[in-house]
Amino acid sequence: MEEYSFLHASAPSQVYEAVIEAIRTGYRHIDCALVYLNEVEVGQAIAHAIKDGLVTREELFITTKCWNSFHSKNAVLECCTRSMKALGVSYIDLYLVHWPQAYKEGGDLFPKNENGHVELADIDYLETWQGMEECKKKGWVRSIGVSNFNSEQISRLVKSCVVKPVMNQASLNVDIFLQIECHPYLTQEKLIAFCEGLQIKVTAYSPLGSPDRPWAPKGEKTMTQDETVKAIAAKHGVTPAQVLIRYPIDRGLITIPKSTNKARIAENFKVPRWESERTCGLTPAQRYLLGAKQRAVSYYRINQGPISDATRRARGADEARAGPLTGARLRKLDRDQNHRRRLYCFASRKFSVEGRPKLNKFPLQRERHEREGEGAFCAPVRAPHTFWLARRKGH
Repeated sequence: MEEYSFLHASAPSQVYEAVIEAIRTGYRHIDCALVYLNEVEVGQAIAHAIKDGLVTREELFITTKCWNSFHSKNAVLECCTRSMKALGVSYIDLYLVHWPQAYKEGGDLFPKNENGHVELADIDYLETWQGMEECKKKGWVRSIGVSNFNSEQISRLVKSCVVKPVMNQASLNVDIFLQIECHPYLTQEKLIAFCEGLQIKVTAYSPLGSPDRPWAPKGEKTMTQDETVKAIAAKHGVTPAQVLIRYPIDRGLITIPKSTNKARIAENFKVPRWESERTCGLTPAQRYLLGAKQRAVSYYRINQGPISDATRRARGADEARAGPLTGARLRKLDRDQNHRRRLYCFASRKFSVEGRPKLNKFPLQRERHEREGEGAFCAPVRAPHTFWLARRKGH
């Protein structure tokens, strides 16, 4: 598996030519997922590239992911075979659990209840892992791993599983594989340090953030427009995007930028070759300057509704960066953001909940704790995200 990959979370209409161009450029690791709804187009592009002699199947490393609505053991098998059929391959090199939380099964990728909210399912990700292990035993996948898990979830998984999330590539001395969002605004230092201690190889997705995401605030300044990034790019005579892609590589991470533009696909592919060709990788000082941009800003979320920067700063153990999360501090964050706080739930708990009390299958707990501030209803969460719970009147 290469340290550099080609992510395809793009629209199906854009994928076919982009994947062929990526393979022609030299990419060999293709990262996709069932939920991207473009595995058929990715598979067609791969078949075209193989037929034209651009690459052999053995030279490619194909990663895809098991979606949230396929988390029971048998559903994992169904999801895996569905991806193999769509991709037109007889095996998958790396199969990941896309997120730790489960959605209600039954066909819809985003099942909704009568109120229009995503409906979660009470399925432990340990059961999901049993399905992943079965896929490996059947020879459908070469390696299995996880995506968007935090340190507590990884520890629990490693202690409980029969087959460890192993990378079977002989060229890598890697025991476990994790894929997470990581960039200068979300450095994930604690989680990456935890992974290094367990010899976990980390893949960083969204190294450029996600400027084209549908929910981006109007007029949002992107990371490529950041003054520090632009200054470093000017010094090296490269683009801001190349600096951002170089950042995780210099931290020893695999990275998977996304592009459907032919020129940018080629431009991005040049990034890992700076050191060997020009000896101008980012210096420790430059990496520090980029890391100092940390704002605990995640561009991807799995729950419903908008999330303010204040909420993002109130995340769980792996992402909280700004000191103790006291009630007074949370209230100040709310005032600074002109945001009416309802409740912050933290990712160090075990079970995921939907963002409304009446939808929870798990018993709500009423707690008074300085981290939550005022008395509020809260429930444990499994996913490494912040979820919302409406505060009840009179409490």
